[in-house]
Amino acid sequence: MHAVVQRLDHATGQPSIVAGLCTRTEAEGIPAREACLALVPAIVTEPDGSLLIADGLRVRRVDATSGRISTVAGNGDPACTPGTGERGPARDACIETGDIALDGAGNLFISSGARVWRVDRTTQTISTVAGDGSTFCQHPVADGQLATTGCLREIYAIAADAGGDSSSRASA
Repeated sequence: MHAVVQRLDHATGQPSIVAGLCTRTEAEGIPAREACLALVPAIVTEPDGSLLIADGLRVRRVDATSGRISTVAGNGDPACTPGTGERGPARDACIETGDIALDGAGNLFISSGARVWRVDRTTQTISTVAGDGSTFCQHPVADGQLATTGCLREIYAIAADAGGDSSSRASA
């Protein structure tokens, strides 16, 4: 089973497929229409019109000019240990995508299980900004506590503001 991403033309009311027809198995640099997408819980649009697509174990980018797809974050390996890759190249990290958001500087925020990652736009490195990744949350992050020192329960939504601050909505 695979997911398809469509764009709606507001002038005509007609949808068109942007990504996910799954006619080719290569993952990088191919036309996004032909790429396979596993699961798409979130999509954001970059200022240039390119799309960032949360795709299960990766975040993919569809270039607005070329229409080609590439991986921004996540190694796509279902057997990797969640949370590995801290402070390394975002493409090598082991993530499970939930919601995604961009701040005003173009940094990408990814909810992944019980943590929020930040991918630096300039260096393309990934680091944890909230949560410690604990799957069994005994002591949630409390007010006044450093966000990376405690656990977050399942994260449903995230947002980032122009200054780079992020917010998340998690279960209690």
